[in-house]
Amino acid sequence: MINNYLFIQCLVLFLVLISSIFNVDARSLNITKNIQITGVGANARDASISLIQGGGVPFLYVVYSTGYAYYSLDHIVNSTVGIVPMDGSESSGSVDFYRIVKYNTDDSFTFLTGKNGVYFCGPSIPSYPNIPFSEPGTTFDKMLTASTPGPNIFTLGLPYTLIQSNPILFYGTKTYTTNVPTDLTCDLSISSCFLVGSNFVDIYKVSSSFGLLTISTRTLSPYDKRINGIQNKAKNMFYYIAIGVGSFSLEGYDLDFFMRFKKDFYISTYGNFVKMAFDKSQGQLFIGTTTQIISLDWMGENLYSIETKVASNAVSMDVWSQTSIKNTGDLFITKSDNGVVVIKYDSYCPQNCNNNGYCGYSVCTCPNGGNSICNYEITGLSSRLLQDSLLVTLSGKFFEPPPSTIDIFVGSTLVPSVYVISIGYNSIKFNFDSYSESTLISFTTGGQNLTYQPNSFYPNANFNSVVQIDNILYVHGEFGSFYSIKATITSENNYESTLEISNSTTAFFTVPDLISNQLQVSFLSNDQPTSKTINLSPYFNSTLTSSDRGGDLNFVCNYYGSIPKAYLDGRIEVSVQHIEDNKYKVQIPAGVYTNITLGNGFYNISVPLEYKSLSITSVVQTDVQKLTITATDFGIDQDDVSITLSGEQLEIIDFDYTNGKIDVSLTDESIKGDLVIQARQIESISINLKPNITSITPINPSYNGDTITITGLYLSTNVEFKNKNSNSSLSCSELTSTSIHCSIPKGSDIFTIKSISEHPHQGGESLTSNVFISNYEEEPIDSSGSNETSHATSSSHESSLGSTTTTTTTTTSTAPSVEEVPEPNSAKYLQSQSVLVFLLIILLLL
Repeated sequence: MINNYLFIQCLVLFLVLISSIFNVDARSLNITKNIQITGVGANARDASISLIQGGGVPFLYVVYSTGYAYYSLDHIVNSTVGIVPMDGSESSGSVDFYRIVKYNTDDSFTFLTGKNGVYFCGPSIPSYPNIPFSEPGTTFDKMLTASTPGPNIFTLGLPYTLIQSNPILFYGTKTYTTNVPTDLTCDLSISSCFLVGSNFVDIYKVSSSFGLLTISTRTLSPYDKRINGIQNKAKNMFYYIAIGVGSFSLEGYDLDFFMRFKKDFYISTYGNFVKMAFDKSQGQLFIGTTTQIISLDWMGENLYSIETKVASNAVSMDVWSQTSIKNTGDLFITKSDNGVVVIKYDSYCPQNCNNNGYCGYSVCTCPNGGNSICNYEITGLSSRLLQDSLLVTLSGKFFEPPPSTIDIFVGSTLVPSVYVISIGYNSIKFNFDSYSESTLISFTTGGQNLTYQPNSFYPNANFNSVVQIDNILYVHGEFGSFYSIKATITSENNYESTLEISNSTTAFFTVPDLISNQLQVSFLSNDQPTSKTINLSPYFNSTLTSSDRGGDLNFVCNYYGSIPKAYLDGRIEVSVQHIEDNKYKVQIPAGVYTNITLGNGFYNISVPLEYKSLSITSVVQTDVQKLTITATDFGIDQDDVSITLSGEQLEIIDFDYTNGKIDVSLTDESIKGDLVIQARQIESISINLKPNITSITPINPSYNGDTITITGLYLSTNVEFKNKNSNSSLSCSELTSTSIHCSIPKGSDIFTIKSISEHPHQGGESLTSNVFISNYEEEPIDSSGSNETSHATSSSHESSLGSTTTTTTTTTSTAPSVEEVPEPNSAKYLQSQSVLVFLLIILLLL
């Protein structure tokens, strides 16, 4: 439905534009009927339209030489056949009729002139023809302008109605020695008659006591003759056609017979004059010539014509003016061959008063309201914001009486009926609280589709202030929450954004990522731009994480400007390097700072500096009593760092914050467990310590088994024992932080021991000490009766952190033995030494 309405709107607007460009007028002359009427058979001599007395029904009276007939105009206009029968007739008998005229105000009386006098006729009055006056021996060839057979005598006869039902006839005669009068017109409201000739006018006064009295004579411009006089009672004028050589002229005179206008028509262009008629309601003149029908206004202007020869043999032209707002009438042309031509015409008022009013003498009377041409129109629009809604007032000319409801459209948006406040004949008020791209106003009133395109519909928004919060600009002012407001950043390649409106005083939009710290912004509302210069504050929307070791700090910042500044803790200036777009870099010196201030020349912002958390990467026991700690962000000042292991304070022997390393020394009492670094933050890690065996006592345990004391650092009671006969864990107990007691089984030859330290946390890596190598004391040999020297060899082997130390002790005892001691290079000696080496290799492999 909206689409159809839009189509109608567009069509109406198009027609209005075309009308304004080409001055389209609805005026027209259209031949609607060309028919024959039935009569008494003779040729028509004259015709006139009259109303039946008291009935108001118009008839066309047609005069013949032997009588007259009348025809209903409705029958003629609505005829669908070529012949219209008469409604009534009257035979004249011996009377020879010439002319039919009417001179009363309501056209109810009709008079005929004939051979024997003046007749009164009318269908509502019996006894036709009625002869109110007859003068024997006088012949009236025309009513009121009758000439005797003699050339110099002119006889006047005038029906003058004092009382409508009692017509009285006045008459008189006058002898003209030179020019014979050619026409007579009267204005009975002032009891005056005007007898005109080729170059004069005689003015008569009608008196009930003295008849016709000559008042004065005026000289007129000479023409062959003046004919077809018509009275314009509304404007106190008379019209005549003055026939000249090769032309004729339409003359207009006032009651003093001074000429008010004259319009010439050349026969070569318009043809010869035939008849003239006048629509006294509209004030429209019609002239019929041999080639045209011409229409003019009451002052002889606004000429309009059509080419036709229908009036070439006309005996009468008369009008039936239909007093309706359509302003249409019918021009009846009665022809000598008894044909009747009907020409439908409308008024010469502009646009025919839009078929919505009465045209009278160039003025439209508009009973249903409207402008000067009875057109409904919107002449203006005003609007203002009222409680977040537009109060719209349309001014103009609208239908009277105003309707109770009306459908108003703004563009394609229908204004809800509850929003229509008032409807008057000259103003309409309504509320509107939405945004429409099209602001064309349209509605229908009095059957007319009205449209109006205002220059401004939405009142201009007022932008009072702009406030920046982060990357959003909040605009404060006065506008409707339904407005459409656009922001164009002219200084940034006309970047455009539509504002989001929170309420009638606040709107906002997001500024894109930019370097610029100053913007030129044009706010556009209702096609009215408002320009503002806005200084921006730097906008930083992330965190800055630095390192206490210092270094490059990369970050993104909008609206930082072309000369950015940066200060640490508001006092230490650091240089800012622009990388690209809105990316920057600053060099932060080593240390810990609270914040960094970013300034763009207009505003400063303070951004907190965050630092990486203290993190322990690794702890390595790089020596028996030294730990190397690898960590980050523990600070740059050794005095601010404290390190403990299992609660014991460790001494820092090397502090390298640049490479993130700290060396600490272990004490003899150090215990595996939690290593805690306390700096800006506290971080801990659970570590294990690698045991270290330095000695055992006794160095050569008894071959029958023994209890030994193991001495060293960070020892664990978890001790593994190996020899050629056994691979087991020893039963041990702790004596001190540096020594333990263990029981070893009986055995002989070489054995090894090692201490295994389990990680404090389950699943952590266990650490194994160095392998300590020793051997049992030599078991005595039973050799009674022999005196031999026995050699007991005691060896201890110590391996610590990759180095191995072997100690050999040789004990010589004298025992009874008969066995010789083999020579060093003897076969037996070599054999025994080979066995010992073999056993030693096996123990080392284990």
